[in-house]
Amino acid sequence: MRLSGFTGQNLTYKVVTVVDEPFVIKTVKQDGTIEWSGFSIDLLKILAKKINFQYEIFEGTAYGSLQKGENGSMVWSGMIGDIVSGRADFAVSAMTVTPQREKVVDFTKRYMDYAVGIVMKKKPAVSNLFSFLNPFHKTVWYSIIAGLIVVSLLLYVLNRISPKRIRGPHYHDSSLHGIFWFVYSSLVQQSTDMYLVTMSSQIVIGVWWFFILIIVTLVSSYTANLAAFLTVTQMEKSISSFQDLADQTEMGFGTVGNTSIYDYLKFKSELDNELNSFWSKLWKGVNASQIADANDGFRRVTDSGRKFAFLWDVPIIEYKILNDPDCSLTTVQSSIFEKGYGIAVRRGHPIRDFMSMEILELQDKGDLVKLKNEW
Repeated sequence: MRLSGFTGQNLTYKVVTVVDEPFVIKTVKQDGTIEWSGFSIDLLKILAKKINFQYEIFEGTAYGSLQKGENGSMVWSGMIGDIVSGRADFAVSAMTVTPQREKVVDFTKRYMDYAVGIVMKKKPAVSNLFSFLNPFHKTVWYSIIAGLIVVSLLLYVLNRISPKRIRGPHYHDSSLHGIFWFVYSSLVQQSTDMYLVTMSSQIVIGVWWFFILIIVTLVSSYTANLAAFLTVTQMEKSISSFQDLADQTEMGFGTVGNTSIYDYLKFKSELDNELNSFWSKLWKGVNASQIADANDGFRRVTDSGRKFAFLWDVPIIEYKILNDPDCSLTTVQSSIFEKGYGIAVRRGHPIRDFMSMEILELQDKGDLVKLKNEW
């Protein structure tokens, strides 16, 4: 593809990246060579093919933030620092477009919008051998058992003491065991015959059948509730929002240092002068946790036993939850810091505009949505 006014075709550019699944995935083969894949890498391949340029990828240390240098001046670290210093032409990963970064590098158009969410470990489901009793209150169960015993004993006594007792057919068991089985089968709506020869026993069993007729609706309710209890795990979330996370003290939380999220929380806390405000409490928790990278954050969530929550990009959190082999991770619906991902380019580089046009074209065609669904 020939681009008018662009002379950088057929050139090889240096691209810096950091591993952040599913946007950038690093695979080391047996021969020692490195294979790069992921959403952002596939997007880079598409842009390279459309604009006709080559690239060489090398791994950076972090996304980058402003830090004090050796001489006391503020310098950029990470991938942003690599672009500013000229070590890299592009930075490709889950790179957030922020006003601070745009002062020193250029960004393409956003290729994905995102926000910051919370990932934590699920509350373990407690298995109970007697969970089938949960649909009814224990008082209901006690009443049913008591009714079953009382009616069985009453029928047995009435059949024994009645002067008009007539022996039934030989296949009818009039013993206490047989009467109990008859009363129980009536309760569960099964068919078992019993030879009742006295008016009193017929009245008793008639009352029992009427009792069963009343609890038929309870039986229907029981089966429906039992299915819900056995198939749906009742997960009680103690944390359902960022406000809940900031207000509690039992669970630690944090995010990766020297990232846009980290800088954003620090900036918001500095703007808020109140010591116990939402942003101050959130920054206090984040500042107390030292997390090297995203993998370290997710590892701490998995190994903490519901003692740590990780603040990170929602698309990456969703990817981790869907690909968690133990299905042990969960998230919340609320989010903060709504931004977007873009490709960072050396300031003033003409290829930025051509990349942006190609990204917009991919968005119009729906190719970016297809690429997202693949990952």
